[in-house]
Amino acid sequence: FSKGGGSWVGPFRWGGGFMGTGKPQGGIYMASNMSGTCRVFPAKLKSENVLDFHGNCEHFRPMLSNGRTLEAGELLWVTDRTPHESLPCPTEGVRQFFRLVTSQVSAWFEDHNTENPLMKAPTMIVKGDKFKDETLKIVANVQERKEKIVTL
Repeated sequence: FSKGGGSWVGPFRWGGGFMGTGKPQGGIYMASNMSGTCRVFPAKLKSENVLDFHGNCEHFRPMLSNGRTLEAGELLWVTDRTPHESLPCPTEGVRQFFRLVTSQVSAWFEDHNTENPLMKAPTMIVKGDKFKDETLKIVANVQERKEKIVTL
C-alpha cells in the first residue's frame, strides 16, 4: 500500500493461506456466535493490487455470487484474498466474533488488534485508526520500538 509520504513495498499479507497436502496452511480462521452475521464468497483474488488501502473489494460485488452466510459456531478458514464481509445482526443480542490471522502478517495495526506475547511482531507496526487514514503512522524500527515515524 502507499499513502502520502509512507509506503509498503512488496506483497501485503494479512494471513496469506493456501491448501497444502490437503490441509489449510496459514490463512485466517473466523467464527461468530450469531448466525447470518458473516458472509464468504467462493472466490480468490489473484492480486492484492486490486484492493483499496483497507482491503475493500466492493467494486467486485457485481462479479461475485451471493456467497453464503455462516451459521452460529461455524468455524471458517479463508485465505487473505478470499472476499468476506461482516453483516448487520439479524436479531438483537450480543454478537461475539473472532478472527485469528495465523501467519504472513506484513503489518500489525496496534490500535485494532490484541498483542500476542508469544509471537514476534511483524516488521511494520501501524499506529492510529485504520479507518481514518490521516491518523495512521508506520513505526519503521520495530525491534527497538523507536518512535521513528513515517506519516502515511
